[in-house]
Amino acid sequence: MTATSTTASNVIGSAGTSDATKAAQRNALRLFEKCLGQGTDEPWAGRTWDSLDESILCLHGVYESFAYFLTVTYIIEPGARNAGKHLAVETVLNTLGLVLNLA
Repeated sequence: MTATSTTASNVIGSAGTSDATKAAQRNALRLFEKCLGQGTDEPWAGRTWDSLDESILCLHGVYESFAYFLTVTYIIEPGARNAGKHLAVETVLNTLGLVLNLA
């Protein structure tokens, strides 16, 4: 990241060009922000992607918390395919990878 302001919209706009890629990135950031809202006492808790700076995005704990959220806490919402279930391993890995690449 640079000293300039980086928002979710311009990160997504600069990485990947297909509509499917952009949709996957938006979904990954949606899940990441759900994780941030989990109410822990960590410095990233309750924040949004746009409010996180390099000092937070470089912390291993952010991604450890996100991996835990994706594998243990998160349940697919009603109305979505596989509602009520945990994410598949491939989906967890892809989602985590997308967020790491966007950071």
